[in-house]
Amino acid sequence: MVSLMNRLPLSGNDGAGKAATVTRDTLEAICADVARHARFLNTLSLLEHIGSRKIMLARSQAPDAAVLKHLAEETRHAYFFKRAAERAAGQTLHYGAAHTLAGASAKFYMGRLDARITAALRNSHGSLPYLYMSLVIEDRAIWAYRIYQQVLAKQKSGISLSGVLAEEGLHLGAMLEQIEALDSHAERHIAAFCALEHEEFQRLWNAIERHRGAFLAAAE
Repeated sequence: MVSLMNRLPLSGNDGAGKAATVTRDTLEAICADVARHARFLNTLSLLEHIGSRKIMLARSQAPDAAVLKHLAEETRHAYFFKRAAERAAGQTLHYGAAHTLAGASAKFYMGRLDARITAALRNSHGSLPYLYMSLVIEDRAIWAYRIYQQVLAKQKSGISLSGVLAEEGLHLGAMLEQIEALDSHAERHIAAFCALEHEEFQRLWNAIERHRGAFLAAAE
């Protein structure tokens, strides 16, 4: 499992490099505006909510304790971000376009990635699509949440992602252990699916950047 962990491109990263710098700059701009930050937090809640629904759909037939725990924790993450978003906004928020940043793109990110991974594994063990989808999402989440936590601490927002990060790390390890046991082509699939995730995440982040640009233009 250690050899596989070393091949994950994001969660083992220390937050350095151009991509991290660009992401950090965007997050700093988002967090500097309370209303915009509330919408971003709500988008994170949406992503976690979609993730929990996908777990339920993928493993709805006789889920074991580990799946139920994963489902409960992802649902709690959705609630955590929703509560933080509504506190920042001072109102109840829904998942529509008016209350999210690139909410439609967030849905497409999860949907396209799930469809591409499922199609690639159509002749494999039934639980592998769920495991690989969870793996690449957790890998991205750990990378992004670490950068986001740095920004939150710098701006003294009062929001801490330490609990979310700890649970995402445990999820990642659990997915890797199960993948290693079920898939003899794990290393090849991890590399391929992380590359797919990078493509889909870039589309999502580009949409968030466009929202950032629209906010900046409106402020001028």
